[in-house]
Amino acid sequence: MQNFVIVGAGPVGLWTAIQIRKRCPNSTITLYERYEAYRRQHVLKIQHSSVFFGASRSHDELDDAFFEEVFLTTRKNVKRSPFQKSFISTNTIESNLKKWAIALGCEIVYKHIDSLEQLLERHNSDAVFILANGAHSELRRELLGVNDVEKTDLQHILELKTRVSKGFRELKSTQANGAIKGKLTNLGFEYIGRTQGGETPLSFRLFVNEALYNETPDASFKAPIKDPTLLPESVKSDIDKYASLHGLSLEEVFAQGQVSKLQLSVYHAKKFAAKYENRNFFLVGDAAMGVPYFRALNSGLVLGSRLALMLSKKSDGGKAVNLYNSYQHVHQNAEELLARTKNTTLNTYNELRKLYRMVKTQKDLT
Repeated sequence: MQNFVIVGAGPVGLWTAIQIRKRCPNSTITLYERYEAYRRQHVLKIQHSSVFFGASRSHDELDDAFFEEVFLTTRKNVKRSPFQKSFISTNTIESNLKKWAIALGCEIVYKHIDSLEQLLERHNSDAVFILANGAHSELRRELLGVNDVEKTDLQHILELKTRVSKGFRELKSTQANGAIKGKLTNLGFEYIGRTQGGETPLSFRLFVNEALYNETPDASFKAPIKDPTLLPESVKSDIDKYASLHGLSLEEVFAQGQVSKLQLSVYHAKKFAAKYENRNFFLVGDAAMGVPYFRALNSGLVLGSRLALMLSKKSDGGKAVNLYNSYQHVHQNAEELLARTKNTTLNTYNELRKLYRMVKTQKDLT
């Protein structure tokens, strides 16, 4: 019987656990999670192919229930539309993955793991360890050293996350981003989640230049800006215009709204797998690499599926480490190429958008 220990029970950690359990049904899987209540509320764009690429082909009523709840359609329909994308709130996908993982017999332990030694002390020598604890993983740094990642900054973003109810007017999907881009000074995109309990989650991202980004006060996910008067005038104006498109005021958007600063960077760990005191450790999700906005959760789901496949094929942990590190270059190059291509397209579009706005303004003046 194989023992797998996963640090991080967010969407990628849970997905990896499910894929391992499907491929290794007699295994025991323990997930460690720091927070009992999931803390993220934003909306993600999930490409349908991401939940099938490299994933186990076996499926049952648990799979069917997951797709019905998360994608609001059948598993077969999602599989038939690999290039289609669905906008799904992170708490929706996380809660349903958790339900699925528990139904498969995975154990979730709510405990903060702050060192690799703590893991070794708690588990036998046959355990395989997987770090799925995010982009700022201290355990990854302990495993790989202080220069554990390489990254390239691509964009500067101010992200508004909110939940709205009364007076919300949803734009038609064919008009939404066109209307947003035409009215705002900065390039903006919205993501609308599923309405639950009378509230609709909105994520709105403004792509700004470095100067405007630096002018905005520090605002992290844990310490966001909740008062719009603290924002630079052009940012506040753009959010106000965005709100008005949905029939909302700035105050209504900020009733449950908060703004965070994000630097979108393509980054990757030096290795996706390594040994620590002769024990095998693997990285997955944002702990391994990240392409925020451009691929978001999609890269993590694909990587989790691939890791599960490799672990099921290689009973010798050392061989799995070598195989996973060899696969790293394939995955990394493909994801970075996609991200950089989209980034170039985005920058080109933004320059054309600015030119169009300038020409239109001059025409209106004449």
